[in-house]
Amino acid sequence: MSNDIAITKQNSVADFGPKNFTELEKFASIICRTPIVPKEYREKPHDALATMIFGNELGLSPLQSLQNISNINGRTCIWGDAMLALVISHKDCEYIKEERIGSLKDVDGMGYSCTVKRVGHDPHTVTFTKQDAVKAGLWGKPGPWTNYTARMLQLRSRGFALRDKFPDALRGIISREEAEDMQLVGQSTTEQIDIHSSHVVQEPWPETDSDGVISESSNKPVLSSKEDEINSLLG
Repeated sequence: MSNDIAITKQNSVADFGPKNFTELEKFASIICRTPIVPKEYREKPHDALATMIFGNELGLSPLQSLQNISNINGRTCIWGDAMLALVISHKDCEYIKEERIGSLKDVDGMGYSCTVKRVGHDPHTVTFTKQDAVKAGLWGKPGPWTNYTARMLQLRSRGFALRDKFPDALRGIISREEAEDMQLVGQSTTEQIDIHSSHVVQEPWPETDSDGVISESSNKPVLSSKEDEINSLLG
């Protein structure tokens, strides 16, 4: 089996990016020892390796992938601003327009709309209002929904609109902000498929801090061998 994989090329002064799987694996082992990567990838080169491979399919460089992709509540997800950047850079994107509905003083009428125009398609608008947030059980939720309400409404309307019109660019990935709000009603545990394991493992439902960020789990599946690990990464 060849180690060669297509690594996304980025415009830069010098190309320091890995060129194949072996180089990417070595890059992961080095970069995960540095503070430049988020804490969820520190000393976890295999998680980082899988994330960089996934990000490459979206068109992100290795470091962009580590900065913007996470695995929350068993779902691979991406920060809302990175999702916006991927769609804006798509060749068929004509424009994206985001507008606030109502005002901070008019809480009941508060919301956000996102209009996306794709070449050859009619403009597509999605709104997300206070009423929508209440129905979803998000309104008043501790963390960002309380501290940055308008921003969360904006990100939710954006995520839905972009996924509706550019599924080819996003490959089914959802925003991190949406993933953090997912819950399994009436269940304390969830079956999660780890990003680098083909085995289903039972993990306690993760706890969140005051900002809604998922705490790191200490329960990690152990692969039987390095060969099994690489095979599972490459499908």
